[in-house]
This record gives sequence, C-alpha cells and structure tokens, in this order.
Amino acid sequence: MNKKPIKSDLKRLDAMADKEIDYSEIAEFDAEFLRTVEMKITPVKKRYLFA
Repeated sequence: MNKKPIKSDLKRLDAMADKEIDYSEIAEFDAEFLRTVEMKITPVKKRYLFA
C-alpha cells in the first residue's frame, strides 16, 4: 500500500476523467452493510454572539 499523503494526488485525480479511475478495489455496499453501518456525525458547536 502506498503511504504517500493524499494531498499529493488530489491535483492528478482531479484532472482525470471518471472512466480513467480504477474503482476495482472499492467494495460495493450491499444491503447487509447498509443495515449494520453506524453513522458518526459531529455535533454542531453552539455559537455565542457578543454585542
């Protein structure tokens, strides 16, 4: 596995067409995955206004 930081590839990937990107190593979501997935959502921070 390549340990190169992702930022180094963003420009190259952005320039590629979708058909040029190899998605073969990414597993497809199936019904079982979607039933058992746990969503983790960061709570919104409260904002205080000072007048």
